Amino acid sequence: LGSHRILGCSTYGRAELVREALHPEVRADYLGSGSVFATATKQSSVPKGVEHIMPLRNLISQEAGQRDVPLVAIGGVGAGNATKCIEAGADGVAAVSALLGHSSVGGTRTATAEMLASVQKALSSRSLLQQS
Repeated sequence: LGSHRILGCSTYGRAELVREALHPEVRADYLGSGSVFATATKQSSVPKGVEHIMPLRNLISQEAGQRDVPLVAIGGVGAGNATKCIEAGADGVAAVSALLGHSSVGGTRTATAEMLASVQKALSSRSLLQQS
């Protein structure tokens, strides 16, 4: 892949996949959480809820050693629940249907701006809490 690649791996919330993705031969740069909420994009996925994010975040931190490996919440994430993912320990979110399910470019633009603003606010709040 080359030295300048950025590699993300899906873990489906499974410990063995976290370990494999962080193995020195793979060395993922970020990890996906597995479905947090129900989603039409991957109907066969079983949503795990935000409750699985912090244990997964802790496992990643433990397995990554000195490396900072972000956790991205995925699966049914939208403007209304993205903040919950960040508050639960995710470092970012990935969304498909919540952004692309609009009938107009303006709707997509608005949804994207709202989600970005809510995620940035939640990350900022978390940063302030960690500093105090």
